[in-house]
Amino acid sequence: MPPGSGRPPAPWLDPERRQQAQYLRRLARIITATAGTEVPCELLWQEQRPFLPYLLVRGVPVWVVATSSGRRFLWNRYRSHAVTDAAGAAGAVLADVRPGPEPPEPGRAGGG
Repeated sequence: MPPGSGRPPAPWLDPERRQQAQYLRRLARIITATAGTEVPCELLWQEQRPFLPYLLVRGVPVWVVATSSGRRFLWNRYRSHAVTDAAGAAGAVLADVRPGPEPPEPGRAGGG
């Protein structure tokens, strides 16, 4: 079976959506090269119009948005990084999605 045959076909892409997907693919390649399979990422598309592409990085969606200062990757509603620095964006996204140490259970912190 050809790759992707189990999924519905990607919607027709206007040049803007195609460019967004290219930025996200580049970000995914850098994240994978940096973190390997420890941090899964997958390019997906909204199921409803306007069919925007997004990158799902360990359950966190990353979008490409246009701002007055140029296109930026956007995740966690308020975190963003310029698409012209995909390596820097990958580092910032990884810092937010990598698991940290487990927080102490209530009543067990500090021990006195």
